[in-house]
Amino acid sequence: MDAHASMEPADVEEAILTTARELLHCRGARLSHEAPAADELGSIVPGSTYPERWLVVSDRRGVGAFGPGDAKLLDALVALGSSALANASLVEQLKHEAFHDALTGLPNLLLFEETVSLALAERRQPERKLAVFVL
Repeated sequence: MDAHASMEPADVEEAILTTARELLHCRGARLSHEAPAADELGSIVPGSTYPERWLVVSDRRGVGAFGPGDAKLLDALVALGSSALANASLVEQLKHEAFHDALTGLPNLLLFEETVSLALAERRQPERKLAVFVL
């Protein structure tokens, strides 16, 4: 498995916002610690601590006001999105633990080998040079 293949938590958040805008025909979507205004629709992100984190959509495009079906759709998106976000955060934590010393937090031999392997793969291009200095 490639150590760089997974999505970053920020990428997952952007995917959640894009999906919310598309599914609910909105121009605006944000993750916020503020509850939605009267003309907005929001859902609390599961697992968030005080202050709660909301997914809020607004500025509906020619579809009419938000209804109960829209609220259910947003709740489902938030449930799936928060699970994906938790998974992405866990993958990031596991990657960090795999490539760094538990006591010092410094990069370990595995990260060194990964970095050298990537550099060697890029060095195969004629304009690239590579040097490794080890103390």
